Amino acid sequence: MQTGGNWLFETYNNNPQFEIEFNESQQQQTANLMVGLLSKRTIQLNISIFDNTHNKFKFLTDSATRLISYENEPSYDDGYQFIHLKDLNPGRKYLVIASTYKPNQLGEFQLMVNSNLKFTLYKVNSLESTSLFETSVDFNGTEYCFKVMRKSKLMIKLVQFKAQQLPVSVKLIKDGQVLEESQPTKQKQPFGVFLGGDGLYPVGIYTVQLKFASRDFGCKLSVFCSSPMTQV
Repeated sequence: MQTGGNWLFETYNNNPQFEIEFNESQQQQTANLMVGLLSKRTIQLNISIFDNTHNKFKFLTDSATRLISYENEPSYDDGYQFIHLKDLNPGRKYLVIASTYKPNQLGEFQLMVNSNLKFTLYKVNSLESTSLFETSVDFNGTEYCFKVMRKSKLMIKLVQFKAQQLPVSVKLIKDGQVLEESQPTKQKQPFGVFLGGDGLYPVGIYTVQLKFASRDFGCKLSVFCSSPMTQV
């Protein structure tokens, strides 16, 4: 298995990804799911699970928060990690992303999946799952504009270069309307924030608007989209 590291690395989508689908004929029941990732090496591992059905794109594990900070970043465990989920809906697809804390940590890994209901499991290419198109820029301005070519999944990730306060606000705007705005945080050392992610976003021009607390703020802005996009 070759890994792309945790969410803070641009190579996160290069991590091995697997899709689990429960048969619709079992809709009278809910599914309990156990997923485990193991290695013979003492290496930090993480499993993140997304609802990957239709227009849904959200974490189901402890990385559900969109605000990533030193205090609540997704946990990585030495040598193994197990995730237990209850009351999942049959007829839906769930995406499992297996990652190590740092990129390019090679080795043999074992993925274990168990459930009370029948399911199918197959390995998917990253282009089939979290994002077909991605752009990342080093950013120290106040606005970044891009055009989405067709109705798409959309996620914005902002990671600051050094441990300091986030901008006063981060907004996702379309046609003058604020679609989403990051909430102020009392965390002492936040270093990242997510916007978007749930639902499908229509064709159009979008603006990521940042209001900074200081002039020396610098960050890396990443846009994940399931359709072609261009900067405007």
